[in-house]
Amino acid sequence: MRQSKDKWIWVGIASGLVLLLGLVSITFWGLSHNAREQAVTGEEVSASAPSSPAPVSHTSSAADLGTTRLGKTVADGHCDGPIETDRSNPEEVAYRIMEISFCFDTTLDDSTTDAMKRASSLMSESMQGYLVDTGKNALASQFLTFEPLRGYTNPIVKSIGSDAIAHDHAHGLEDSEEEQEYVTAMYVQWIWESRDDNSTVTGGSAVWNMRLVPDGAGGWMMDSYELGSFTPTF
Repeated sequence: MRQSKDKWIWVGIASGLVLLLGLVSITFWGLSHNAREQAVTGEEVSASAPSSPAPVSHTSSAADLGTTRLGKTVADGHCDGPIETDRSNPEEVAYRIMEISFCFDTTLDDSTTDAMKRASSLMSESMQGYLVDTGKNALASQFLTFEPLRGYTNPIVKSIGSDAIAHDHAHGLEDSEEEQEYVTAMYVQWIWESRDDNSTVTGGSAVWNMRLVPDGAGGWMMDSYELGSFTPTF
């Protein structure tokens, strides 16, 4: 009877060991399977992750070109510069000089001379010599009025007459040796505009009688001018 009881005890112990080993195996298999799933999932996420975006390139706008000192554009780009001029056409050279010279910008200019200096590349060396700062401003009251408004002018230019002249100073000169000049009259009306409220006021009008001569490179340049009229409105 005792042997039978011992037999059943050993059977119970053996069954318990088998059950314990089974539980350990199942637990180990579950942990291993879960680890494999996490590894696979991680690989899939890594594969589907977007690549780094390409760097964005920045190009200069038209407003970045044609700037002056202080890095500002004259009159917000309303006035062309000398670079846009066809120098082989004396009428266009005169027109452009007139336009630039009456394109004032109170955020850049202290006087009317500063505007004329922007056209200096279209002038002879002797004419450039007159573009000196004297501390005077022919339109001082207008500049003072529009400086708080960050004002600038829009010039309207018209040609009112021209004449091409060739002077023969000595007998026997060939045509190619003749001293040539081009005389033209330009009218301009300048209109002030405020950057703050876009209000406009007519500043006045002027007439220049301009003398142009060849620049030696197939183009023309202004050598002198006479003031035909100058009529500020205020």
